[in-house]
Amino acid sequence: MVKVAEGEHAVVTGGSSGIGLECARELLRAGATVTLVARNRQKLKEAAETLREGTENRVITKQADVGKPDRIEAAVREAEEEAGKPVGILICSAGMAECKTFEDTGVEDFDRLISVNYFGTVNTVRSCLPSMRRRGAGRIVLVSSQAGQVSS
Repeated sequence: MVKVAEGEHAVVTGGSSGIGLECARELLRAGATVTLVARNRQKLKEAAETLREGTENRVITKQADVGKPDRIEAAVREAEEEAGKPVGILICSAGMAECKTFEDTGVEDFDRLISVNYFGTVNTVRSCLPSMRRRGAGRIVLVSSQAGQVSS
């Protein structure tokens, strides 16, 4: 990952915990400037503080709901301005699950799941893709889970 990430600007959604946080840690070790995107401001702050320990590379934080296209688009543009460079690496790791049976899962729950897990990825890729196209390069990693293979 070192040669790929060194000097790049990476955006990691779901970057305040789990796989997203660990991806951000590795990108920083490899020499990237990393923008963490998450919904929870406090978790985002704590994650950034943890990541900043022991690295000179830059950590930028943006609070945004990836399910809302205007929010993630604004977050990406602001991050590019702060980083002083376009996004070169995108890790889409934001996701959520409902631990309910099918019968107990309401329409609102399904709307939220689809908004974050499907449209969140679509919205984020659409927000980063123009910069990657302009620079003629970019890497996109879409993180998924086994939840799609488990019945409710």
